[in-house]
Amino acid sequence: MKIQVVKLGIAVLSIVLFYAFIIPGWDIPEKYQKVPNPYPGEGLKTGAKIYKRTCAACHLTNGKGNKDITPVDFTSEAFQSQTDGTLFYKISEGRAGTAMKSYGDDFAEKKLWYLVNYLRTFKEEKKN
Repeated sequence: MKIQVVKLGIAVLSIVLFYAFIIPGWDIPEKYQKVPNPYPGEGLKTGAKIYKRTCAACHLTNGKGNKDITPVDFTSEAFQSQTDGTLFYKISEGRAGTAMKSYGDDFAEKKLWYLVNYLRTFKEEKKN
């Protein structure tokens, strides 16, 4: 029994160290951090369809994230405090070394902005 607990502890520590030290942080170019959303509040139905088809498998339909795959919680203040441009960049460029692939070639730019708008609705759902 103690050996299983130790093995589990080592596995958890390995995952934490992997995320903390091996996977580089997001390096968001300043121009993306400051770029305004050209479609604020628009296209929520389209964004929802894209989310359900593309994102929900890892981030779940409630946006809280499958902790076995991603530590990202779209309802969190940390996530929601990011600029729209930052979110757009993360979606379009992805993150090397993680399950977050680039979607910039999969969807038109306008649809990616609609997805950003849909991600903002998770902030509103948290209040309920």
